[in-house]
Amino acid sequence: MFSKFMLRDNPFGIVPIENVGVFADRTKLKKDVDFLLSNLLASTPSRLAACFFGEWGAGKTHMTSYYSRPELLNEYAKKLDIPPPISLKLITPATEVIDTLYVNILDLTDVGLLKKSVNELIASPTVISTECSVEILKPIVKDAYTALAFLKSRELLTSYLYQSATRAELRAEGIPRGISTDSDKLNALRAVLNLLTRQYSRVIIWLDDAERIRDLSARDLTEFQIFLRDLLDYVPSNLDIIMLFTLSPTEKVNDVILYLGDALRSRLSHSIQVEEMTKADFKKYVADLLAYFRTSGQEKIDTYFPFDEEVVEYIFDKMKEKDVLLKREQRGSLSVTPRNINQVCSQLLEIAMKDAKIKKVEKDLVDKLVESL
Repeated sequence: MFSKFMLRDNPFGIVPIENVGVFADRTKLKKDVDFLLSNLLASTPSRLAACFFGEWGAGKTHMTSYYSRPELLNEYAKKLDIPPPISLKLITPATEVIDTLYVNILDLTDVGLLKKSVNELIASPTVISTECSVEILKPIVKDAYTALAFLKSRELLTSYLYQSATRAELRAEGIPRGISTDSDKLNALRAVLNLLTRQYSRVIIWLDDAERIRDLSARDLTEFQIFLRDLLDYVPSNLDIIMLFTLSPTEKVNDVILYLGDALRSRLSHSIQVEEMTKADFKKYVADLLAYFRTSGQEKIDTYFPFDEEVVEYIFDKMKEKDVLLKREQRGSLSVTPRNINQVCSQLLEIAMKDAKIKKVEKDLVDKLVESL
């Protein structure tokens, strides 16, 4: 459908697309995140980092998708001469914080991979006893009964971790009880994450929508703070947690940091704030996305086709004007964020694509669309 403009698809998706290999524009943000990941991967101590975005649609979900791609993480690892890391992408829960985070981490974990780590640890030319295997695992999982559970079959280990194994099933395997308390969950996650780092150099947890902590009940917020603090303490090496926040229009970074509490604030090693997009940022954003989705003949056409440079600058100016107008009239916002840019440029492309008379996007089309938003 988009071949009219030498594009294989619409470059301006409203919803973040998984595995898109372009980080359009955001030069400073890209530099900051590159610096963050390089530092996290270069040293083994576990760390907590945070990235603060100014408005909804500023690109934090896309950033998570882009930087958690295995091929990109492998490039970082090769530069540092370390094994590849693994990314686990989570959404900050709105309620039942500990239970939700616990299950979500398990859902992203391959139990077969955990068993592989266990088998490698206890590999021996001679048959060793269960007691000896438990002693081998204890330095990693820290608890004898947890170690025993990880020696069992994949099926039993799965039901043990997900708390679905019956008491009778566990006792038959020599395990007196299952996972029930918050401390049990932390013990289990310590084992899971430490065993994952036998296969990967690091475990990176991306915690999206972290601004939800503002709306947690006092009890849930305390549980959230304690759980993340204890998780970092229980897994003191090779675990990195990156929290992604969206700030409300009047909110400052320090306002959000207060919700982390003293324990997490003292463990916060990096903080990135995303700046407002400039006209130069905007132009590069549009150009980068168009280039990534070009089919052929790119060298024969203008960088911004089916726009041109003057029209791209005009779109930016019109969006800024409309944003000021909407805010003055208290009717929302059309701020220049990736999501709003995509909304405007996508509609312009689709209108031009369906009208055979339109050969390229002109200013009058921009005026009509922006006025209607």
